[in-house]
Amino acid sequence: MGKSSPPPPPDPKETSSASTTTNVGTTIANAMLNNVNQVTPDGSLSFDQTDTYAWNDPYTGKTYDIPRFTATQTLSPQQQAIQGQNQSAQLNLSTIANNQSGFLKDYLGKPVDTSKVPGLMGSAGQSSTIGGGFNTNFDKNIGGSFTNNVDLAKSYAGADDFSADRQKVEDALWQRGAASRGQADEALRTRLLNSGLREGSAAWNSEMERQGRQVADERIGTMLASGQEQSRLVGLSRDAATFGNDATLAGATFGNNASATAAQFGSGQQQAQNAAGLMGSEFANNANLTNAQFQNQARAQGLQEAYAERAQPINEIIGLMGGSQIQQPNFVGTNNYQIPTTDVAGIQNQAYQNQLGAWSQQQQTSGDILGNLIGGAAYLGKGFIPSDDRIKKDKERLGDVEGPMGLWEFRYKGDDPSQPKHLGLMASEVEKVRPSAVKRDKDGIRHVNYGKALGLMDSVNDDEPARPKRRRSGLMGG
Repeated sequence: MGKSSPPPPPDPKETSSASTTTNVGTTIANAMLNNVNQVTPDGSLSFDQTDTYAWNDPYTGKTYDIPRFTATQTLSPQQQAIQGQNQSAQLNLSTIANNQSGFLKDYLGKPVDTSKVPGLMGSAGQSSTIGGGFNTNFDKNIGGSFTNNVDLAKSYAGADDFSADRQKVEDALWQRGAASRGQADEALRTRLLNSGLREGSAAWNSEMERQGRQVADERIGTMLASGQEQSRLVGLSRDAATFGNDATLAGATFGNNASATAAQFGSGQQQAQNAAGLMGSEFANNANLTNAQFQNQARAQGLQEAYAERAQPINEIIGLMGGSQIQQPNFVGTNNYQIPTTDVAGIQNQAYQNQLGAWSQQQQTSGDILGNLIGGAAYLGKGFIPSDDRIKKDKERLGDVEGPMGLWEFRYKGDDPSQPKHLGLMASEVEKVRPSAVKRDKDGIRHVNYGKALGLMDSVNDDEPARPKRRRSGLMGG
């Protein structure tokens, strides 16, 4: 079975040429619309096409004539008269300015005269030593002198000084018990002898040692008592030294406090004197600074006036050269009309896409119809169906099947027009491709065997049942 060809795509050069022609024409039309002539009380503005220039499209090689426009502004008679007067006035002013500018060469060659301007004060005449020389180092001992070294007792009569007194106390206490000790010793000896003990025996010596320890204890007690007396005497001596030192220290403190008070008073007097001197120096310094600032301000004002006097002739010449300006006509803002550019390439491409889609749909529809016809042919077997062109009406070719043989939509003559159309082949086209699939009856009406016509059936003769033929790949294949 044959396959119909898809629609050819649009030619890029033709599309570009059509787009360029459309765009150029639209641009020229917009220019014609928007170049609006205007007439106002002050004058008029007109647009005229004066000539054209050729523009070559580098892609298509086509030449386009592009129009050139000239805008002409015309003043009203009153405004033209005003312009003539202004130009005459400007000429006069320019002539005066030219004559006046002749002296500028010599005038600007001389420096600005500042001889009458006060001099610049670079120093305010202030004292380099703040305070103006008043005393800033006052005497720290004004009013008296402090007693920093007090003659205090650093030692007093101690234990060594009272050793003799201690010894006297010890000897007196020991002598007072000497008689009692002698009597006790004699009584012990008598008692030991009466007891039968002999001098030098162990018992004798033991008793004598005991007696000796008692005497030693008494001696120690005598020494302790004398030491306590010595300590008492030392304490009395220390108390006497402490009292004397306290008295001396109190006297020195009183004297120092009095000296400090006098010194503070003197220092306060010195500080008051210094403050008064500082205030005087500040007053003098401020007065000098104010005087210097006033003189510098006077100098700045004098320089400003000198430079203003210098620039006055130059400003006058610049003013003369400025002149006056003529009033321009007041044109109104016109409406801008824009003709939209036609997208020729888009339209052609969309038309091509529509044709391509219709062709694809037709191919799909034809494939579906042929599939149905193929199925029907297999069912019909060797049967022949009336398909002569002469018995059909309302015929419409839907697509190609193979060579000149196509798929048709039609009605048989005598069919009800309200009923759907039939789909099938035309015998005259089938006879050209597969004559064996066409058979004429006694009236000469051609009948078509769809199995043979579509190449799906083989038969030995017309009386035998048709047997299916192996299909080739592809529903739309030949």
